[in-house]
Amino acid sequence: AIANLDDDPEPEIVVVDNTGREKERYNVLYGADLFIGDGDTVEAGQGALYYSQDNADKTLVWNEEAAQAWSDYVYDVTIKSTDDDVMGAVFYFQDTANHYKVTFDLEGNRRQLIRVADGEETVLAESVGGYRFADEMDLRIVVSGDEIIVLLDGRDVFGGPVRDPDPLDGGTVGVHVSN
Repeated sequence: AIANLDDDPEPEIVVVDNTGREKERYNVLYGADLFIGDGDTVEAGQGALYYSQDNADKTLVWNEEAAQAWSDYVYDVTIKSTDDDVMGAVFYFQDTANHYKVTFDLEGNRRQLIRVADGEETVLAESVGGYRFADEMDLRIVVSGDEIIVLLDGRDVFGGPVRDPDPLDGGTVGVHVSN
């Protein structure tokens, strides 16, 4: 089933356990379509988010308070685009002014690793290449201390670990799209 969330001014996804107790609650991007019907069940670690709007800079993050303290982790997400715009992931996300962002731009044929600190963007690494159109790709981000490794389908995107001379302190994870 497809639930179009455009009609709800503040849509949320509510996760409940098999006894009906609420376990988690997430805000949803405007224009997102959810491919899980009301009352459907999914296995842990499974699910899909389909974003079909053509807007600038939309980010969906794991909105759990404990996640703000996450650091030195591996983040795995499968990404797929049916457009040629920018898509990617955010990590060490504290807020919109403090996080890392890895972007893949098919139209611009560019990949970037960006640190956002106090609202200022710094490109830490850049390489040529976009992504495969309409194909699922496995994105893995490994963060340890001041080193960040980004793999797309097992291939190193930036030719080895990227060192951040002024690393962020940690934070949650999410996905990012932009036109």
